[in-house]
Amino acid sequence: TGRIISEAVEGKTVACKGPYGEFVVRRGATGRVALIAGGTGVTPFASFMDCALASRALDAAECRLYYGARTPDLLVYRELADRCAALLPGFRVAYCVEESGGPAGSPDNLRIGRLSVATIAEELAPAADWTFYLSGPKAMIASFRQELTAHHAVPPPQVVIDAWE
Repeated sequence: TGRIISEAVEGKTVACKGPYGEFVVRRGATGRVALIAGGTGVTPFASFMDCALASRALDAAECRLYYGARTPDLLVYRELADRCAALLPGFRVAYCVEESGGPAGSPDNLRIGRLSVATIAEELAPAADWTFYLSGPKAMIASFRQELTAHHAVPPPQVVIDAWE
């Protein structure tokens, strides 16, 4: 996404794709949702968070956002997620970054390292009580889906993916 800004120049033609797909966060059978976002994969969760803030209510009994990026400055929806955590009972957020460098004022809930299904499943135990929404790089989605269903007994219908690639 940094490349978009650096290459944007006046007069240059750009192409945009409209919204598509059916990746919508719903309460589901469990009433508890875990949103797992790798990098720009957080984008589809932004509208969910905006709507929750506008209505001052979650469409879930509990919601956890696990948001990963390479560096803290790439957590582009951090402010929105922090507002949700502050204003919406039942909403919590944890950030994971691969590199610790970045501006001062990093959040207390910042972890160094990649998003980890094992860590997330342990925190949400039993994981089968949650519906997981996965959005991010294709390889991340595939491995997280496999690990949740095969190693943490999450029924396949409770693992919803955003297949945008």
